[in-house]
Parts: sequence; structure tokens; C-alpha cells
Amino acid sequence: MWCPKCKTEYVDGITKCADCGIDLVAELKPVSSSELSAKTMERMEQEKAKEESMDTILHPKEGGHIFVDKRSQYEDMKSSAYTFLFVGIAGLILLALVAFDVIPLHMASYMKIIMAIVMGALFIAFLGIGIQSFKKSKSLANDAVTEENQTNEILSHIYEHETADRIDARIPDSSSMKKEQLYFHRYEIIKTALLQYSSDLSEDYMEDLIEKIYNHFFPES
Repeated sequence: MWCPKCKTEYVDGITKCADCGIDLVAELKPVSSSELSAKTMERMEQEKAKEESMDTILHPKEGGHIFVDKRSQYEDMKSSAYTFLFVGIAGLILLALVAFDVIPLHMASYMKIIMAIVMGALFIAFLGIGIQSFKKSKSLANDAVTEENQTNEILSHIYEHETADRIDARIPDSSSMKKEQLYFHRYEIIKTALLQYSSDLSEDYMEDLIEKIYNHFFPES
């Protein structure tokens, strides 16, 4: 059943519009946008805004910052450090073998000297980068532990005080909503709970936490 004035849909059994107080009809006649009430236009704008927000959540714009946890950063940095050290050491050993003619190169002496200077400087630079990367990886290792402890603390707090049923209970008419709309409302409720726990979380870190919490409570979604 529909209200012919504000275009609100009602379940069967209701005969009058709660807002307009007029009789409901089984079907609505097609109308142009200029004929829609101001209230209906406002509702349409609200739904459009929600859909746009939902699209931003599900499909971030190019260039958006994606969260990378400290543990992953540490592993990447350590891998880079090993790579640079290996290349630097292997290159210097290779130059030494060439210098002592263990690996003969048929070229003029001055060319060997130039090659040794250029390649030696390059491999020494690789060693320097590898050492610096190792120093940074040690710092990241400590940051990773701190971040993991913080994440576990936040998640434990949310899991203790929230449940899937409690979240859905705060959504009006959740049983009749589309999956995309339901996701949007759940997302906002979880985000609010996180902000109440801590207001200084970075946006990318918060989005990662929301994803973890959402998948914990609503794995089927």
C-alpha cells in the first residue's frame, strides 16, 4: 500500500498514512519529479547521499590511502635489507675475484680500474642502504608489537560490548533493508563505537579495524 501524497510505502493492513492522514492506495500513478512533495524529494536526496557514501566505502577512489600494518611494513623492510646486503656483498666479492684474475676479463687495465671504481661505489652504496634498512626494521619491529597490542585491546573491547544482534537492533527496519544499505548502517554503528573508545585513530587504521569487526560479527556478509 502507498500514500498518494508523500509516496511512502506501507505494509498490508495499514489503510491511512501516518504522516499525511489520507487513505492509502494499492498502486501509485506515474508522476514527474516536479509533482513530488518536498518531503519525498528530501527522502530521495537522503537515500542518494547514503548510496554515494556506501559507494565510497565499498569502492575507494584511486589514490586513497590504504592501511598497511606495521608488521607488514617490518617484513617488507627486512626483506629489502637482506636484498641490498646480499647484492652489495656478492658484488664486492665478484669485484675482488676480478681484481685477482680469478675471473679473467679481457679488457684494458684502465677499463678494469674504472669498472672497479664505479661498480665498487655502487655495491658499497647497496651495503649502506641494507644497513640503514636493518636499523629501520628494528624500529618497525617495536612499532609492530605496539600496534598489535593496541589492535587486540580495541577488538577485545568491541567484542565484549557489542554483538551482531545489538548492532542490528539499533538499525530501524533492518530486516527489510537491502544488503548494501544494511552494510552502510552497520559500518556507521561500528565506526561510532570505535570513536567512543578512542577518538585519535587514523582514518585508514580505523577502516581496517571496522573491516575486522564487521567480518567477525557478520561473516556471511
